[in-house]
Amino acid sequence: MLDDVRENPENQFVADAYCEVIYGSDAADFSLAPLISGLLAVPQEDADAAFCLAMVEATATGELGRVDLAEFQRRDDPETMESFGVLFRKLISAHERRKRNVAGQAPETPGKS
Repeated sequence: MLDDVRENPENQFVADAYCEVIYGSDAADFSLAPLISGLLAVPQEDADAAFCLAMVEATATGELGRVDLAEFQRRDDPETMESFGVLFRKLISAHERRKRNVAGQAPETPGKS
């Protein structure tokens, strides 16, 4: 899904729908829910969908790349903890940008605060 968004950012709505379908239902236990809930300021039961939507947003804008995702897959490796923090900062930024866009505020270019 994220590879498609990276190659075709104009199709972001398809990936958004995927997140809603997969995570909007009773998904499997999302072990990062308490952490994501706190970082993105969403209810814990919505953390999985918010995480997915933020990943889609960050990927569509080019803010999140394959290297970032590869590091996330190694999140149990202490050597990747710094990269894990960078990934979460990107997800927070994407989540906040998405909230502004939904609220009808002017979009912000990634990397320009």
